[in-house]
Amino acid sequence: MSTDLSYAGNPVAEAYSSFILTLSDSFVEHATERMNTRIESKQVEFNGQRVTYEYQLWRLRPNSVCAHLKQDLLAFSKCGQSAQQFFHETCRYLTQNPSSHWAHTRQTQLYCNAASQYKPTIAEVRRSNPNATSDASQAQRQQCSILRMEALRNKDPYVIQQRDQVCNAID
Repeated sequence: MSTDLSYAGNPVAEAYSSFILTLSDSFVEHATERMNTRIESKQVEFNGQRVTYEYQLWRLRPNSVCAHLKQDLLAFSKCGQSAQQFFHETCRYLTQNPSSHWAHTRQTQLYCNAASQYKPTIAEVRRSNPNATSDASQAQRQQCSILRMEALRNKDPYVIQQRDQVCNAID
């Protein structure tokens, strides 16, 4: 708020104008802080993992969680799972340690809502166990896959019958 209320030569009017501007700036800043209208960016270290997230109007912006890692699916998954745990533990801590301060109430609401609503992307990479199936079973699965593709391609009743026979023997 920058209204020109200067009264040249009148020190009382200038002092009053300065007071009003300071008071209004303070009020606007306090209201903005309480309503949380600005996007707040946070970065925390949790269980050895750097977790980033944003919130606005005391609500988590889910797409912002670990956004810095979206290009690396495994790292993004790990970060998201840490974030979810962080939100749960922060909610639990704030709930178990109440305060009458308005910010405590808002932060409890923020983290408890985040804990219940945020769902991380979960990705895992595992090595297959080549000894898990016999060579005959593996060959049968491959034959089933080939027959499924062939049956989709030409709709031949004989191929469909073969597909069903081979694939049903696996299941």
